[in-house]
Amino acid sequence: MTDFARVRAVSRTAFALCLAALACSAAAEDPHVVRPGETLWGIAGERLDAPLRWPEIQQRNKLGPPRQLQPGTVLTFADGQLQVANDAAVLGIQGSAWRQREAQEIEPLAPGMLLRAGDVLHTDHDAFVTLSMPDGSKSVLPSNSTLELLSVGPLAIRLKLIKGRIESQVQKLKAGHRFEIRARSVNVGVRGTHFRVRDEDGLLVGEVLAGKVAVRSMNPQGLGLDLHAGQGAVLAVSGTDDGTHRLRQRPQALLPGPRLLAPVTRTRTLSVQAITGATEYRAQFARDPDFLQLAYELRESAPQFAVPDRIAGGLYHLRLTAFDADGVEGKPGDEVVYLPDPAEVTVHIAQDGRVELRWHGLAGGRMRVQIAKDEDLAQPLVDETTFEGAGVRVGPLPRPGRYHWRVSNSEGFVTSGNFELPAR
Repeated sequence: MTDFARVRAVSRTAFALCLAALACSAAAEDPHVVRPGETLWGIAGERLDAPLRWPEIQQRNKLGPPRQLQPGTVLTFADGQLQVANDAAVLGIQGSAWRQREAQEIEPLAPGMLLRAGDVLHTDHDAFVTLSMPDGSKSVLPSNSTLELLSVGPLAIRLKLIKGRIESQVQKLKAGHRFEIRARSVNVGVRGTHFRVRDEDGLLVGEVLAGKVAVRSMNPQGLGLDLHAGQGAVLAVSGTDDGTHRLRQRPQALLPGPRLLAPVTRTRTLSVQAITGATEYRAQFARDPDFLQLAYELRESAPQFAVPDRIAGGLYHLRLTAFDADGVEGKPGDEVVYLPDPAEVTVHIAQDGRVELRWHGLAGGRMRVQIAKDEDLAQPLVDETTFEGAGVRVGPLPRPGRYHWRVSNSEGFVTSGNFELPAR
């Protein structure tokens, strides 16, 4: 298999330019992946320059009622005609990921990229890729995972998990349709469900969150079991490619989903409910309630997470899970959290006209503070540098009115804002 490590030598600048070129392309032949909140009216206006042609799009492609337009539907354009593609597509991407197609050069994945049988996908560290299948099913490929598309079509979807993880939300299949994931020599057959397959740290594990999956070994003497909602099992261990050796003879119940014990503090610490029998915990941050747009994830041995500064502040959907002693991941505990910005400056104005600026989430060191009446700070009234502490007090300032400020350090952090100084 091609060594993906050499791709990391590609500069970030080149990768960004590649994504920008793909995003800016508006040619009629480019595929379009329906995003959350999009409408047929908007798509017709954007791609056909005629919003009133939305009924034509609906009728030609049998898309159903406009209100039921599903995010992830892949549309391709040719000569002004619109048709639903049969290929899989990249619905979303966070971080760096690549595609290897036969003997061609490895290329970075981008939103809207179409995928076909034979493509091998790889996600880098802290990367997540969301795939949209022709039947409407969605699959998320998290960090450090490799997946091969064996078959992607209207009647059969077969995927091969080479390493890492995949989580799929599969539409209810019609008679004759198949959705399968192969891992080592085990086949996971699905008929409308939500499940996970993981091949990490020497363990091949399956877990079902909704519906049912049938796990069968391709070795007639090997594994054969059904997993129902709320069940999981270790399917194979290192060195047993045929799946005949497993840690449990029967499926086991998944551990319950943990809950957050308190709101996230300014220190960006997650205090999580301890689950009896748990040996590890995972926290996932997503931008949507279905966790198809994953942004970050953390894994710890204790029910507490210190969220690193690389995770931007803001509103997130948080998913917490617990692992049992066998390495089976439990049910999700989902909630919405606000994550404070890792580097935030607050302004406090005293009655005597002094102004205190304090910074949070930044290590000590050289900090430059500027305050001026003009917005571009060309003529600062205050221009001070402090080397210790988490803030500075300046003033009193000469007169009431609006002031502009900027705080920066030698490591490239820069933030700015303004405040109103009242009359005394």
